Amino acid sequence: MHLTQMASRCPDSEYLGRAVLAGYRIHINRRGFANIVADATETVEGLCFLISPDDEASLDGYEGVELFCYEKSEIAVQIFEAPPQLRRRVAELVEAAEVDTNKVDTAEVQPQPPPRDGESPGTSVASLVYASVLHVSNGRAGNQYKRMVARGVQDALRLGVSQRYLEEKVGPLVELSKVHWLLRKRRKMQDDAW
Repeated sequence: MHLTQMASRCPDSEYLGRAVLAGYRIHINRRGFANIVADATETVEGLCFLISPDDEASLDGYEGVELFCYEKSEIAVQIFEAPPQLRRRVAELVEAAEVDTNKVDTAEVQPQPPPRDGESPGTSVASLVYASVLHVSNGRAGNQYKRMVARGVQDALRLGVSQRYLEEKVGPLVELSKVHWLLRKRRKMQDDAW
């Protein structure tokens, strides 16, 4: 969910919208990295991107596909389409919004509303997903990885991933007070707006 990292690894990528994957949960695997595992009672929220073949080859390398760190597969996710002003290359989004991990309130990137009770489902789309089937036992994230996840949480908040999901599912996994600080600051900003 870290836009600057996505723009670097996948320069052709275009942001499509929020994504919800039912029947899975996020966890930190024994290698210390995020993973998804099947769990009928859970959902995973994130961001969805359109990528080029060159982007996919780049991701394969970063995700360690040849080393069997992660396997890639297509899984149906629900996509909640981004507003037109956000449907563009990720590099342009990062540049336009001046994404800075020390700022919560950037100018152009406004959050999309989170799913609400009764909201019509998003569009079901077969999406490329990287997951480890070999490294599924729980582990702990290292400090550098925690900092990267914190930046991703900030970007995810800006683009409408639900605050509740980030607080309850992602925050505890990375044991990072900055994640909780960002979420509390975001909630205060929303409360002040009312």
